[in-house]
Amino acid sequence: MNLSKDMNKLFIDELNFVLQHMKATDKSMEKLYFFSGIFAVANRIFNIESHPELVFIHNVVKAAHDELQANLIVQFPQQRPAFGIPEDIFDGLEAAIEEMITRISSDQDIYSSLQKISNIAYSTTGNGRYLRLKGMLTI
Repeated sequence: MNLSKDMNKLFIDELNFVLQHMKATDKSMEKLYFFSGIFAVANRIFNIESHPELVFIHNVVKAAHDELQANLIVQFPQQRPAFGIPEDIFDGLEAAIEEMITRISSDQDIYSSLQKISNIAYSTTGNGRYLRLKGMLTI
């Protein structure tokens, strides 16, 4: 990612902060809250230094957050997912964030990290759960 040294450091520092706090709690909603810090910092930075990869990060992580939130917070009991939310989703998110930190720090492509985040979020949907049970969707 072609950011200034200061903005790159700020982004990596924020990702580390998010990861540290996600790992420090066992509460799903707290993990989700800290996860939202990724698209928030991407947005703050691309308002200073526009970069297409930051927009990509923002959009993928925001969409994943919204999908996770929709499937974790159920307003009406009749809408609860039939099988619940997979217990390993936050372990997978944390691993994908760690991978993203490593890849950004070494100036490598982050597509695989974002793909994992997207698949994790999708696994919380009905069809995503079905594909996981069939072994077609891995996180």
